[in-house]
Amino acid sequence: MKNLYRRIAVVSGSVAAMVATGAANAAGGPDFTTITSSVDASTAIAAIVAMGIVIAGPGFAKWATKKVAGFFG
Repeated sequence: MKNLYRRIAVVSGSVAAMVATGAANAAGGPDFTTITSSVDASTAIAAIVAMGIVIAGPGFAKWATKKVAGFFG
């Protein structure tokens, strides 16, 4: 039961922080337009392709190893 009370306290604290952040942004808070405008579409596409290569790499290496090993018997 003690763990449940801790979780409730953490969640309510997080909600309070989100509400405070939202109020600060509505009142002319930080401007993040320079961050999003500096990201080029080609950079985002290159990052997505690179992540696909990272994810597919081990499977491809395993497949290639099996093909080469099967060739030699």
